[in-house]
Amino acid sequence: LTFTKSNSEISHGKAFGHITVTTDNVPRLFQRVSRSNATIVRKPASAAEGRTQIAIVGDPSGYKVMLLDRNRDYQEPMCRVKLNVRNLEKSITFYRDILGMDVFRTHNSGERREKLAWVGYG
Repeated sequence: LTFTKSNSEISHGKAFGHITVTTDNVPRLFQRVSRSNATIVRKPASAAEGRTQIAIVGDPSGYKVMLLDRNRDYQEPMCRVKLNVRNLEKSITFYRDILGMDVFRTHNSGERREKLAWVGYG
């Protein structure tokens, strides 16, 4: 997660689709996210011919996060993605407290006027 003073008016662009987070229980994680007042894009529903469930939510900066059943094809909780965010503290709270990620490191880059946070699982 990266915050710079110029990020107050972020454009997500057309190239970014969403982050995918795998979980053992999509409806339970969806309920947790719903209670945080996150944006709901798609409620839990069957996908892949009923073999898995997905839901899509929006984080505090408007990025889409797909919640996907963990299965043999999707074992890792999330791949590495760099996001420019509007509010670093709110974003850390969302990824840490709601989605259960760890904050591995934070850094203030004085020369670029950036604040950085590395979040993820394990």
